[in-house]
Amino acid sequence: MSVKCAILEYNYQNPAPSYKDIDINYDKDGKVLYGGGKRKSKNTPYIDKLSTVTYAFDCFSELLFPNLKTNQHHYELYLFGNSADATMLYLKYPQTITHFIIDDDLINTLHHLDWSYDHLSRYIKTLSSTTNSLNFFSEKEIGDTKFQKSFPAFLKASSKLEDEIISASQRITEMAGLILKSGW
Repeated sequence: MSVKCAILEYNYQNPAPSYKDIDINYDKDGKVLYGGGKRKSKNTPYIDKLSTVTYAFDCFSELLFPNLKTNQHHYELYLFGNSADATMLYLKYPQTITHFIIDDDLINTLHHLDWSYDHLSRYIKTLSSTTNSLNFFSEKEIGDTKFQKSFPAFLKASSKLEDEIISASQRITEMAGLILKSGW
């Protein structure tokens, strides 16, 4: 079963629309299933995986949607019935950031992409820290000459690995973008 999703931006001056505000524009099959103050219930699709979708959006939002204002702005995830219309959503609520369809496979894919991206980001920081340590060792002449001579080879290999990690991170972001920007 697939479900239509949308993410809307809101802030203090422009609050997120309630599900009742959105529902008046749709027929029974296009109603809001979750979001805008409508709480999770036993009938909410993917109830235990919604946090995975929002976490993935948080992880990739700055990279995929560079025009987003992150200060004092919040995002609300909405789930819709099958006959919901994206055109109406964008016309009535211009603060709609994106809309996409989810199912179990896409949620699992988003989770893996987000998980992979987090690990790659952390590893880049570890490599950077190691590079800084080696520079410190070199400046302070820590260790013997043989140890000091091994640094250039290690730094070159680390630099190449860092480039590969950055490339992998970009590919992961693009794959997440294919899901989060796919539309209905």
